[in-house]
Amino acid sequence: MACLKAKSLGHQPKVLLNNLNERGQISRSHAIPKDVLIEQAKTMNLPIEFNITTWENYETSFIKKLKNIKNRFRIEAAVFGDIDIESHRTW
Repeated sequence: MACLKAKSLGHQPKVLLNNLNERGQISRSHAIPKDVLIEQAKTMNLPIEFNITTWENYETSFIKKLKNIKNRFRIEAAVFGDIDIESHRTW
């Protein structure tokens, strides 16, 4: 939904990013299987990047991955979809 909203405002997504659990098999927060995420990216005609992380190093590894993607894809802004919880928005 966040991606659709960004596109409706004239932005062009370049890449998707998802944090995976320690085993790299499911999304860290919502337990979505990696193969489902890959299919979503294919449907959207976008590359997808994965960040394998634990809860303990989540923020550090997430920021590191964001910086890497920013440089590689020449990104100037980001859209985050999981902001329905106030603590997530604050973070």
